Amino acid sequence: LEERGMAVYAVSDRTMNIGITGNRSDVNGLEIEDIRATVDMEDIVDYGENRLKIHLEVPEKVEVDSQSLKEVVVTIDQLVFEEMEIEVRYEGEFSIDSEPITIEQSDRVVSVKGAAKAVNGVKRVEAVVPNDAVTKKTTTEACILRAVDKNGTPIEGVALSKEKIYVTSALADTKQVPLELKLIDSDTQGVERQISAPETIILKGLQEDLE
Repeated sequence: LEERGMAVYAVSDRTMNIGITGNRSDVNGLEIEDIRATVDMEDIVDYGENRLKIHLEVPEKVEVDSQSLKEVVVTIDQLVFEEMEIEVRYEGEFSIDSEPITIEQSDRVVSVKGAAKAVNGVKRVEAVVPNDAVTKKTTTEACILRAVDKNGTPIEGVALSKEKIYVTSALADTKQVPLELKLIDSDTQGVERQISAPETIILKGLQEDLE
């Protein structure tokens, strides 16, 4: 399909029921991996809905007695690629005066590949860092990437050019410091100038940098 610029957007059914006949020992000895239900993607004709016949493969000593589905509807869309920035997200809750900061990440961009409708639904690609992986000391964590929609729900049917990236992070301290304003150009040319600014600001960073 990829060579034809096509991608699977949706499949009407992902599971089915089948009946098997054969000797009791052969039937009882079956494992789920012994049964395969496949469709031939070469039967895809065009974009949109395509009805494909289901082919069942079972061990030689048993036979298929019945099956709940004979075919599935596979919806085909245009194959597209899109480069997206990777956003680091920290799971869990952190205190206000000790928040996680990203010091470094191994990659900042990833390619998203898939059906046009699926890729268009991707709002961001996240590298999720669990809260128990972030400490006062600088640590590096391997983070799985996932494509999500605007609500943060993972999007199925898209492939990422990278499965994971490495994120270096730490818990940052906060420090309140006085703010001193220095005017570079004091010539007002007869115009009254009013400046408003807070007396203090809050800095966030590693403890050794704030000292």
